[in-house]
Amino acid sequence: MVIKLKLVSYTKIKDNLKEIVDNNGIVFVVKDDAYNFKISKIVPLAIDVGIKEFAVIDINDAIKIRNIDNNIDILLLANGRNNINIIKKYNLIPTIENVEEYNYYSNNDIKMALKIDVGMHRFGFNRLFNKYLFDENIIEIYFHLPYYDKSFNSLINDYICILDSYNKKYHFGGSILYHRNYPLRFGIIAYENSIKYYGRILKVNTLKAKGSLGYNASYKSNKDMKYAVIDVGYYNGLPRNFKYRVFYNGKYYNSLGILCMNHMFIEADDNFIIDDYVEIIGDNCNILDIVNDNNYSLYEIILNLK
Repeated sequence: MVIKLKLVSYTKIKDNLKEIVDNNGIVFVVKDDAYNFKISKIVPLAIDVGIKEFAVIDINDAIKIRNIDNNIDILLLANGRNNINIIKKYNLIPTIENVEEYNYYSNNDIKMALKIDVGMHRFGFNRLFNKYLFDENIIEIYFHLPYYDKSFNSLINDYICILDSYNKKYHFGGSILYHRNYPLRFGIIAYENSIKYYGRILKVNTLKAKGSLGYNASYKSNKDMKYAVIDVGYYNGLPRNFKYRVFYNGKYYNSLGILCMNHMFIEADDNFIIDDYVEIIGDNCNILDIVNDNNYSLYEIILNLK
């Protein structure tokens, strides 16, 4: 019997990492405690498959990584000027996005990374200035694409030609560039198909024709039917208004109405057994199908599941 709602296969994550490394993945983004998969578990797996650089936003995540390994590179996806002593102590690589930050780190003789804005309009220089290419303290340059289409190929290749001539390390994000043969900074794709998520059957009952279920009578039946209540709701990180298809005893069953905070209604039949578990995410219920069917973000589900 399943005793946990959420099961994570770290073997699958390690297999994913091996494949990503084989396809030019060079910088592993493990921000937000490795997307809630835990830096303490994920980083050693990644080091084992040959990953030598990690990227985070929070300084505390960077410290966790450094306490695991003293030899890998750790990129701060933020400038970290308020933590200059920690940057020095733990040998971190801060990001710069303007001249002021460049001057600050240069004056403190700190190695840094330069970010180029290629359309996100969030952070970064809007172009690559030649003077930075000669600066030995700028040890890497990186880019984050807002989306991918063929129009970016010439832009990326132009940057690659320039950076190769100056022997600068560079990488492109995010996961949309996977399998496109560019040096890749990646994150969420490391966890694909690594999660299984279950709900326990709490109750099986009959709903009469024209009866309703849930808040605001979000589901109304046009016939007599069996339904079950399972112990998973939006508190567990599942979006409230999704339509789910769960798997139990060799068959699929649809969710009914909107989720309650701690419960979900699903179709049922006479084969349902109290305290058995239904699969919500797993081998038979692919998480990508769930997000695609509901036009939602894979990132949000993975980060919120608990």
